[in-house]
Amino acid sequence: MRIIMAGVILIVYMFIIVVGYFVVSPIYSEFMDVMEGMDAGEASDEIAQHASTYRSFFDWAFALMAVIPSIWFIVWVFRREPDWRYRGY
Repeated sequence: MRIIMAGVILIVYMFIIVVGYFVVSPIYSEFMDVMEGMDAGEASDEIAQHASTYRSFFDWAFALMAVIPSIWFIVWVFRREPDWRYRGY
């Protein structure tokens, strides 16, 4: 029963992460567009230079939030070695 509960928790977690990404991503993208378009004098060049790095970090953070629990679940399911003993009758 524990594996079923862990699987359900993983599915709910993945659903929350995917929905969270689709909700937060447009807001973050708009924020980065505003930051790139801002006239900040000498800092404008640095903002434009690092904006793609920040966008990549945002995408990688959500990807890792999805991949790490999935890998943990797979390792947790297969952590026990099979029982190779035979029942002698």
